[in-house]
Amino acid sequence: MIKKNELPPMNTMTTVSEVLNILKERGYTVDFNLKENHLLYDNSMKLRPGEFVVDKHYRFEGLSDPADEAIVYAISSVKENIKGTLVNGYGIYSESVTNEMLEALNENPHSVGAKNKTNIMEEKFNESTPQRPGGDRLMDAPMVTIDLPAFMQQIKQEATWKDSDRNAITIYKTNGMRIVLIALHADAEMVKHTANGIISLQILEGAIKFSTDERTVELSKGQILTLHKDIPHSVFAKEESVFLLTLTTTLEEIK
Repeated sequence: MIKKNELPPMNTMTTVSEVLNILKERGYTVDFNLKENHLLYDNSMKLRPGEFVVDKHYRFEGLSDPADEAIVYAISSVKENIKGTLVNGYGIYSESVTNEMLEALNENPHSVGAKNKTNIMEEKFNESTPQRPGGDRLMDAPMVTIDLPAFMQQIKQEATWKDSDRNAITIYKTNGMRIVLIALHADAEMVKHTANGIISLQILEGAIKFSTDERTVELSKGQILTLHKDIPHSVFAKEESVFLLTLTTTLEEIK
């Protein structure tokens, strides 16, 4: 049983709304908005790095698109005597923030909700969800093998692929890098966005059109594209396509 003053573990909840409801019961009642160098609340009030701590993170993997991924932060400030929550998109759609803010958004190691950490790399597994119940796939370890054909088959068998124009699954994540397998139906488009790290796209099936403000290129099976951070770009599937997205990251991965 979870004590009233404890933050619940991730495996007890499956949705963002469920996390927010429980955190509200624990006193996290303020809604924070993430800005480049501060947290904004009550329209004009600001919390800067050093004025707050993250008591716990809850990460939710997107099911149909990396844009669906989110992290819920449980945040407290002794200075202002407030507690609240921040919901932020993750990965290639996360906000652009300063290095100080990135550091401040790491979980406080002294928090009651933080996990004990050691210098030994732990093997990390994904959390299952109602839409993707097959959890416990290995996500990070000293060595990981990845069966791409099996993952490609999996995402094309899931309801999300049948009900929408795309599907995606994160197949590896560690501090500094994430790998996401993305499948798009013909004519599907990932609208213009920026990535907060260097990315590479490797086309495994089909053909896509990749566009920046300066240039448009067409890529087909066997080709790879790289792109530096913070360059707006879009992806359009000329036919049913599958590609591997590798992203360098700076925000500590959450488990």
